[in-house]
Amino acid sequence: MKQPIISQLKSLRVLLAGATDSGKTTLISILTKGNLDNGLGSSRETILKYKTEKQSGHTFSISSHMLTYSSDGQPNVAQDNPEKLIHLIDTCGMLTHQDSSVRAMTSTYPDLVLVAIDATTGISLVTKEHIGLSIALRIPIMTVSYTHLTLPTILLVQISVVAVSLKKK
Repeated sequence: MKQPIISQLKSLRVLLAGATDSGKTTLISILTKGNLDNGLGSSRETILKYKTEKQSGHTFSISSHMLTYSSDGQPNVAQDNPEKLIHLIDTCGMLTHQDSSVRAMTSTYPDLVLVAIDATTGISLVTKEHIGLSIALRIPIMTVSYTHLTLPTILLVQISVVAVSLKKK
């Protein structure tokens, strides 16, 4: 069966995957609420659902958030009659909560997996698991790197590590 071109879809399900502290929840907050981060996790506070998540600063659950666009391609904050709907699915990045991430990837039927990689620490075991599961499920992958404190030389090394890892799969 021929898959549709992503840009032609009226709605798109994007699952954010990757290790803890790779910026998944922060990115969702910035995109859906326009909350820029202060470097201490202030933007993700609007996304985290449970008291334990807010206290620890880590996501333990699966959550979904809507990003809508009008016909002229501008963000549609009111979400009235959107031309395009992007359903962002946030997952946890902790190895101890890997079952939740696997459940999210297999039950939400994402059109795309956006793998967040911390440019300083690189690809972790959890990130490798998420990439491997995406490949096994034949879900297209796109990577994004969180680079607020990373030197350019380290970033280049991490980019080449990602490229080699994806080629192996």
